[in-house]
Amino acid sequence: MPRAPPGAPRRLVMKPAPPPGPSRELPLQYTSFAVPPPVNAKNMASTYLKTEAQTWLGRQAPAPPLGQGVVPSRGRKRKRPEATNARVAEDDEEEEGDESGSETDAAANPAQRTLVIHPSTSFLRIGLASDLYPLTVPNVVARRDREGAPPRPARASASPEEEDGVEEAEVEEEDAEEEDADGKRKKKKDPLTVKIDVLRADLRSIMRAMKLRPVTNGRGLAAAYNETSRAEKVPEHNDVMGVEWTKTAASDPDVLLGERALRLPAFSGEAQSASRPWELFYPFRQGRLDIEPYVARYGSAAAQALLSDVRAILMRAITAPREDLEARDDAAGPPDYGLGIDAKELGTYSVILIVSDLYSATDIQDLTDLLLVDMGFQAICIQQESVSATFGAGLSSGCVVRIGRDHTAVTCVDEGLVLAESRIGLAYGGDDVSLFFAQLLRAANCAYKELDFSRRLADRWIVEDLKHRLLTLDATQLGLVISDFHVRLPGRPTLKYQVRTYDEVILAPMLLFSPRVVSFKGKRSYAARLGGGLNQAEREDGERGALGTGADLPVTAAMQGSVSHLLPAAPDAAAADATPAPAAQAATNGTAAAGREAGASPHPVSLPPGMEQLALPDFHARMAAASAAGGSTGSPIKNEISSGTAGPSRALTPARTAGESTRPSPSAGGARGPSATPLALPSIDVQWEAAKVPLDVAVWNSIRAAVQPQMTTSAQEERVKRMSNNIICIGGTAQLPGLGSVLEARLNVHLAAWSQSVLGKDAESSISASVIPPPRDMDPRLLAWKGMAVLARLESVGEMWLQRRDWDAFGWRALREKSLFL
Repeated sequence: MPRAPPGAPRRLVMKPAPPPGPSRELPLQYTSFAVPPPVNAKNMASTYLKTEAQTWLGRQAPAPPLGQGVVPSRGRKRKRPEATNARVAEDDEEEEGDESGSETDAAANPAQRTLVIHPSTSFLRIGLASDLYPLTVPNVVARRDREGAPPRPARASASPEEEDGVEEAEVEEEDAEEEDADGKRKKKKDPLTVKIDVLRADLRSIMRAMKLRPVTNGRGLAAAYNETSRAEKVPEHNDVMGVEWTKTAASDPDVLLGERALRLPAFSGEAQSASRPWELFYPFRQGRLDIEPYVARYGSAAAQALLSDVRAILMRAITAPREDLEARDDAAGPPDYGLGIDAKELGTYSVILIVSDLYSATDIQDLTDLLLVDMGFQAICIQQESVSATFGAGLSSGCVVRIGRDHTAVTCVDEGLVLAESRIGLAYGGDDVSLFFAQLLRAANCAYKELDFSRRLADRWIVEDLKHRLLTLDATQLGLVISDFHVRLPGRPTLKYQVRTYDEVILAPMLLFSPRVVSFKGKRSYAARLGGGLNQAEREDGERGALGTGADLPVTAAMQGSVSHLLPAAPDAAAADATPAPAAQAATNGTAAAGREAGASPHPVSLPPGMEQLALPDFHARMAAASAAGGSTGSPIKNEISSGTAGPSRALTPARTAGESTRPSPSAGGARGPSATPLALPSIDVQWEAAKVPLDVAVWNSIRAAVQPQMTTSAQEERVKRMSNNIICIGGTAQLPGLGSVLEARLNVHLAAWSQSVLGKDAESSISASVIPPPRDMDPRLLAWKGMAVLARLESVGEMWLQRRDWDAFGWRALREKSLFL
């Protein structure tokens, strides 16, 4: 090997590595941590990143306490109340001490910065949670066209009350005569008179059971007195309860709110201008937003006009000054009172909104956006009406019966949560009782012959006044009673009338337990009339209906139990055993698909999964019988008293002309194969038919639907006992004397039958119902509002507040996270 020349760099050679030892034969791992196996998704129980509070935005600095901080609204930066107080302190030290004390009180009691809002059809109850009573204002808007605007077409349909009167007149003219067996024409009895005679027969049987003796020829004596009664003029200076009518001119505003709208002479008999007539709008109906009258007037801008009216009513009630008797202005009509809160300070207030139990998710979303974004409130908390009522009554569980103006709602609450399957709504309420009472007064030859409950607000006030003074359900109070009332019409002198009543004061409220006398024309929901209601598959996919239509309302087990009488009778035991189980299951699951193929009701009869045996033991047997009958399209009502309707069943509904969904039902795929044939089953609008049942039947079906199928017999008994022993009646019509006693007596019949069939107990040891009066003689109309006023004072409510920034970031998902029922 040649040697390297001198001066060249020396080349280094590494020695070969020694052979590996015994411990290095296997390669070492980089770590000793064992790789975990894949997680089984079925056993996943973690809540990581499943709530809004675990996101980056939720982990930011917490919001200031309610009532102290200000949330910017619409990009405008508002100053804090502390800064305002500091500026005032520089001018006057004494004022600084007073205002700093008030700020300290507001920080210690957040109820002083919390508004509780309870909207209903007729009135809006709103007030601070620290107030003793809420402010009650009429929830109505009166509008007329601007000067020079083109005339608008009249409404396509009248109001529900007007439609009732029209239908009654049509029936009287159409059925005035009939032919007898000999072919001779004779006068036919009025259908309403026939229904009234049935109620009188029921009243006589009740009095016989109570060993009460009626007044001999009481109706004749009352009618004879009313025929001879004459009106008496009352001088203006002696009329201390005179009506202050709203005076308007061409230059006055074209929009009036609240009491001023109701006191317009145009709605109480005075002739209106043909070019610029006034029109009343009620934004709420049956506990939800009502868009139907706005569609008839504004067309595609109906939703914007509806929310604009809701905002106008709220802002007037909030910002109007508080009542001051010394500063009244009689020249402009009745004054408007409010809470006296500056509109610039709304960002420092929070809102508790009370919604109906049968709520529409679309309405709640738009109302939340209105309160947080448009009006700029700091936070919002949404609670259901029945939960609010139980909280106000000091109960954790019970059955809440709300009898409102145009609807009645029944819901069961267990441990502060609404049992969703127990909800049911009825399409009659206090207005139907008043209308029926007015018809009874006319039939009793009332001296005021011009009484028109449906078209004159002044006459409506007369009937409402007599209703609150005279109506009762206590049969021991039956007798001849003379009462007086005043007729105050615009431009006319005040007249005083006297009326003598006998059994009319009991027959009118008996409508609640025998709604056969109710005219249901015009009471159907707007979505059902359009045929655009969502089916079960669309509801499960989370789809919603349009604003104010109520198309996304659920079909509950209580409703399904109320319409079981409309299905064909269950077959005998042998036929039931011979019917294969898959056929019954297919009959139940395929109802939705069959109904859509036939173009029938948007709410077919179908039980949700896991609820097949809930309160409907023969439901599948009846559906199987209908399938075997070869496509029977309906069945007569076997029990008119339990159903609350007279005559043939209205089981079939008109075809869906708008909003028809072509999405296949997920349950319709069960009947496949060469032998499978379409099932022609009776399609029933469950919500509409269930809205006609008597009140006691609806309450019993609600309590029965509160029982879960997986419960033991003892658990079912405990649940039924807890619900039936804690029945709360709220609403204006709940003030009827004797309502609780009659409801208890009728429910005890249902409870005795259930105890005997399920528990095996006799009538003496069965469960009994109990209606609990409001605590401390509280007005039942204010019970829900008082409950939320108490809730605002608790520390636990902090988890339910939805902040404005969360709504801007997450929208509906944040509201669902903060609410217990969405």
